Amino acid sequence: MQPNKLHATWPFQALADDTRLRVVRLLSSTGLEATPGQLAWTLRIPPSHLSRHLQILVWAGLISLKRQGRSSVVAISRAQSSYDTLCSAVLSMPDEMGVFAGDLESFLATAGNKSFPCTEAS
Repeated sequence: MQPNKLHATWPFQALADDTRLRVVRLLSSTGLEATPGQLAWTLRIPPSHLSRHLQILVWAGLISLKRQGRSSVVAISRAQSSYDTLCSAVLSMPDEMGVFAGDLESFLATAGNKSFPCTEAS
């Protein structure tokens, strides 16, 4: 069976959304894992909005989402052979508005702190 040619476009379609690009860029640059709550707080979006974005990134093979007890942990997927190339491309994108720098600062402030503030659904 020949692989579907559309499979090759999924990562790019997933990264076409600003929120998903920010998630991948954040996890790629730090190499750290995060809980969905940490990501929602860092990106200043309701957890309910982030959930759908994470699901799309999992389907595209860009992140892994694994259960740890009653919580989940999100990490960059290292299963793809093009992982380094894709992460390099995402990290080399300009950050002229400083959005990524702000995301990175907020995320690193919570990375070692298990009791981080959490956004509430609007």
